[in-house]
Amino acid sequence: MLVSSATMTERLDRLERRGFITRRPAGRDRRSVLVELTPAGRAVFDQAHPDLLATEATLLDGLSRQDHTALSRLLAKLAANLETKNKLA
Repeated sequence: MLVSSATMTERLDRLERRGFITRRPAGRDRRSVLVELTPAGRAVFDQAHPDLLATEATLLDGLSRQDHTALSRLLAKLAANLETKNKLA
């Protein structure tokens, strides 16, 4: 998400205070936590998800099939590059 760990922690803190997520230790790695949606969090997601999909469809409306293919390939390349950089950090 390209945010600092402090920013991510603050976002998770807010979601937890609102009852949308729970956190628990991630096994042996004490630097990580497992985050899970609560039933309330799932309900909010389920309500927002159709709007998100509609917005994405509107944004991609003007692209041809070839554009969609090219965009998909470029996003996969970007994701792989970010994954590699995160492993090195």
